[in-house]
Amino acid sequence: DLLVPLLSCLNESELYASWLPKWTTPTRLGVRESVKVDQVGRCSQLVVITCDCPWPLETRQVVLNAVAFDDIETLGDIGVLLQTRDCADDDRVPPKPHDEDVTRIDVDGGFLFRRVPDGWANAEGEDPCVDVGEDDILVSFGYTVDPKLEYIPNWLLNFIVRTVIGTLWGAFIQVAEDVRDGKRPEHASVIQEKRQTLYNW
Repeated sequence: DLLVPLLSCLNESELYASWLPKWTTPTRLGVRESVKVDQVGRCSQLVVITCDCPWPLETRQVVLNAVAFDDIETLGDIGVLLQTRDCADDDRVPPKPHDEDVTRIDVDGGFLFRRVPDGWANAEGEDPCVDVGEDDILVSFGYTVDPKLEYIPNWLLNFIVRTVIGTLWGAFIQVAEDVRDGKRPEHASVIQEKRQTLYNW
């Protein structure tokens, strides 16, 4: 019951700024806006995400090409590949804003959604108390980031590793649960609009 909500959290990129966490203390950090530049097929898209950063860093921006793929018929897998694009390799990429200092960063990564493999809960290193149901989903996420900094202050690195990453993941799961439970009307509206072309599939 979480598959469509999880996919909608990723696919509805125009709604990122409405649910991704923002911080004002100890530092200013968070998504300011997310703009879908292009949609290709059911869910592959080019998105420009602008993030506020703490002083003395410039605003950071990433242009992500998100390509979705599936092997639903054979394995039941759905994947999303995330890769940075720039003006030199993709003519859909808009130029950087001229009215403020913006640094474009590089991100490569992806999501994989799949049915929990047989024996996964009993694998070495896994919690033997985990009760895996027949319809449970295993979500994997990996990425690399080049923030375009010569030096990352320890306080910022610690804040990102200890607070930001876990909070983002928690927000992703919480928003998906809210979508499932009907507590996110914007997502519900978009899911309904795209039900025949995407979400029923």
